[in-house]
Amino acid sequence: MKLTGKKALITGGNSGIGLATARLFVAEGAEVAITGRDQKTLDEAVAELGPNVRGYRADVTVADDRKQLFADIAKDFGKLDVVFANAGISGRTPTGATDEAAFENIVRTNLNGAFFTINSAASLLNDNASIIFNGSVHNYMGQAGLAAYAATKGGVVSMARAIAADFAPRNIRVNVVAPGATKTP
Repeated sequence: MKLTGKKALITGGNSGIGLATARLFVAEGAEVAITGRDQKTLDEAVAELGPNVRGYRADVTVADDRKQLFADIAKDFGKLDVVFANAGISGRTPTGATDEAAFENIVRTNLNGAFFTINSAASLLNDNASIIFNGSVHNYMGQAGLAAYAATKGGVVSMARAIAADFAPRNIRVNVVAPGATKTP
């Protein structure tokens, strides 16, 4: 089991790609913290995943939620070996027909939320830890109507490079996964 003795945080771990990742991490021996905005799906995920998982209701876009989340993780887990900044949303933002609030909500969730998750986790990361961002193939594609989503996923790739340089002295790896189309709730 590759993750025996490791402690991991997965944002958005209550559904979709985050939940699938949590299943794998648990199967590989990790203790896992998952977050979600919806208490019902969070409780269901924790019940499914078993005793090596703790759930935390938190919205990565809300500073007070992040502050409480990392205070709770410090108390419950101590340090972290893996952070998967997975929480994100999609949404249509066609050029010429998108209001600023819709565009900014996607940016706030996918880019700002990812950065401030890692920013908040920095003091809890063990040396030699691993940071994983959830990117997308839309970073490279030009699909109509997805300007905000594509911009955030491209931003995550660039941001990951800079964060990798910040954490290089501590041997903390920073990677971006770029899944293709994935049916998620």
